[in-house]
Amino acid sequence: MPCILCGNSRTERWMEKAGYTIVRCAACGLGWVDPPPAPDVLAQEYQSFYAGFFPTKGAEPKQAGLPELDGCTRVRAARPGASVLATCSVDGTDMPVLAIQPVEKGRSAVFTGDTTRKWQQGPRALDQETPFLRFWGQMVRWAAGRTGPVEAAAGITASTDKGYY
Repeated sequence: MPCILCGNSRTERWMEKAGYTIVRCAACGLGWVDPPPAPDVLAQEYQSFYAGFFPTKGAEPKQAGLPELDGCTRVRAARPGASVLATCSVDGTDMPVLAIQPVEKGRSAVFTGDTTRKWQQGPRALDQETPFLRFWGQMVRWAAGRTGPVEAAAGITASTDKGYY
């Protein structure tokens, strides 16, 4: 299977995780599950681990909060003066996952979690509401200093010539 990012067909076995083989592109380093799980297997795994966290239309979620992060980008520490709002335990050390800080006349936010795609893809496939747009929308509005009401319409639209790359 060629790399979906750069098209290179040379891969190397990278790791095993949760019974899946993860390979990495020898050219660009992108990793993916190979062979990809069947759609029914993905749906079953999503249902068993994540579905309870997301509300369906007209019903509350069965579990409070959001699913645990699979991990985060490793960082040494938050910058001096930053407020750490969330952490992820990695090898017994709490890594900052969400940190904010005023910078001159503006604001800065850093999010190092690697699994917000699960907050978007799985729920949408099962006709559940997703916190993905709310999370990123609120993050951008906060960083921009916006305090007024928000119109719930798309401000930007985009299209591509392929379904995926």
